[in-house]
Amino acid sequence: MKYVPFLKLKQNECLALRRMTSECHGLITPFFDIPREKDMDEAKYISRVSASQKFVERTLKETPFDFYLDVFDVPLNINVQGRHIYEYALSELSNFNPIPVVGLDRDIGHIVSAKDYLIASGNKRVAIRLLEDDLGSYDFAAMQIDSVLGDVVAIASEVDLIIDLRLLVESKIGGIIANAIAFIKKSIASGLYRRVIVSSSSIPPSISEIVKPQSEKYFARHEWPVWNAISGSFPEALIYGDYTVVSPDFVEFDLAVELMRTVQTPRVIYTGLDTSYAVRGGALKTHGDSQHYVLSDKLIATGMFRHGIYSQGDKYIESIQKRIAKSSGNAGSWIAATVNAHMTFLLKNL
Repeated sequence: MKYVPFLKLKQNECLALRRMTSECHGLITPFFDIPREKDMDEAKYISRVSASQKFVERTLKETPFDFYLDVFDVPLNINVQGRHIYEYALSELSNFNPIPVVGLDRDIGHIVSAKDYLIASGNKRVAIRLLEDDLGSYDFAAMQIDSVLGDVVAIASEVDLIIDLRLLVESKIGGIIANAIAFIKKSIASGLYRRVIVSSSSIPPSISEIVKPQSEKYFARHEWPVWNAISGSFPEALIYGDYTVVSPDFVEFDLAVELMRTVQTPRVIYTGLDTSYAVRGGALKTHGDSQHYVLSDKLIATGMFRHGIYSQGDKYIESIQKRIAKSSGNAGSWIAATVNAHMTFLLKNL
């Protein structure tokens, strides 16, 4: 296994996975976060988990693979008929044997849900997801892991450590790298972990922080140099992860269609190694639904485009740029294409 893409458990992200080659599938273990919606409540959460179950079923039907499952983004004040949100998610997706995820920032209900799932299932693997703030002191974190997560770890036959740096802040990168290297060194020496995964992102929750409407921009992809700096201290020991072309802090808004069309602008994020490219159109209501034709022209003009034979996502983009496709696509179909292109590109460069 070479790559852990962190994906929101949504239709288009799963479609991007299904369109990977069988060779690529064998090198990926996706990490699914059930996405948060604005004003999420019990009914919306139940609906989201039900949809997630269908997406996973369709995805695994063609090529079975392991995956991690978490509810990091979901508000803790939701419960489902008296059940913890994580208990409900693990129960509803238990037929697919997800790898449960715990962390030092989780409430007791989450941890108990993971423990009960491990006891009840044949799956005895678990992941510990640590954040940047957890890396300051290995000794303190190890003590907390033993105290807070010890019961879960004791049941597990295999424990994976996930260093989830999430959205990287450029001014803090030097300190993050130093802390991560020191922490990982002691983690590996402890002998507790089957594998160590390092994940991060350069995409903020609002695309406007990168590129304004009706404009294009190259932006630094910090996760690649950060990965190289950290992994260089541990040859062959670490596994790469990232959030593809979606922000770690993505929230799905439930707006009326007409209102959505006044604010939504088509966008494309196309991944390079150290640098990525972003381009946006204008509001759908004023600029129309076919703007991805022009955006695809702009992408191809950059010289970054890897051509249709590179991946199924690139093939889709090329079909639009050449005006072969029946339409220019929509936000969802372009997420599927660019996530697929991203994952293929990363796998070929790891």
